[in-house]
Amino acid sequence: MKAVDERSTEAISQKLIQLEKRLKQQEQEIACLQAHNDIEAFIGKFATMFNQKNMAKIADFFALDEPDVSIEPSDAGVLIGAEKVRELYEKTFFIPDIRGNMLRHNFTNQVIEVAKDCKTAKGLWWSVGYQSVKHGDDGLRPVWCFSNWAFDFIRKPEGWKIWHLHCYQVVKCDAQKLWTNDYKDWTSHLQPDVNACNNAMIEKKLREHLETTYFNPWTPEAIQEAIPACPEPYDTWKDGEEDWIFANEPDMKGYIAVVK
Repeated sequence: MKAVDERSTEAISQKLIQLEKRLKQQEQEIACLQAHNDIEAFIGKFATMFNQKNMAKIADFFALDEPDVSIEPSDAGVLIGAEKVRELYEKTFFIPDIRGNMLRHNFTNQVIEVAKDCKTAKGLWWSVGYQSVKHGDDGLRPVWCFSNWAFDFIRKPEGWKIWHLHCYQVVKCDAQKLWTNDYKDWTSHLQPDVNACNNAMIEKKLREHLETTYFNPWTPEAIQEAIPACPEPYDTWKDGEEDWIFANEPDMKGYIAVVK
């Protein structure tokens, strides 16, 4: 009888261990789901605030206390550090006369992957954007701006923040024209025989920074690539983790570290 009781006690003990393990797993899964929802709402707020009137506030969405906080706005180079992120949104991108200016990025194709430890996350969005921007003496110019956005997030006591951001231009053109005809003005450094694009002032300010990690907008010669890739499940952030955006192009692995 004693042996039976010991076996029963052992079985109950093992069952409790399994239940405790399962409970911890479920708690972790619930935490990741909550983080997923929080990041989705965070990006919704980011997209809503992304306009000229609120441009100076966009830097607050970034983890400015991280030494390697960074943003890569299209082909303008990788900007690293809180000072450069703030300068981009508070000075370079900010336009004092905001009348008539419009920036709208409609994020689609959302893929969010939260690390199992819930300390970091990765996200991919495609943007179907449209803008009205002042173009010298020609007044306001309607612009199509399609791009792919790759985010690395880091969790802070006050919530999720953008750690690294890469914005890769896909199509940019005058909305009154076809992008198959109006691409040269928006890829000027790829087309040395044409005039500088209307972002020349911005590019001049930013060219002093590091080179771009990737720039492959549509041109008649461009080959479309799956960059950024979709983030895959991961346990925790490790060195080289930022390379996830080039998972579909193995030859580019490690390039971000070289650029930074």
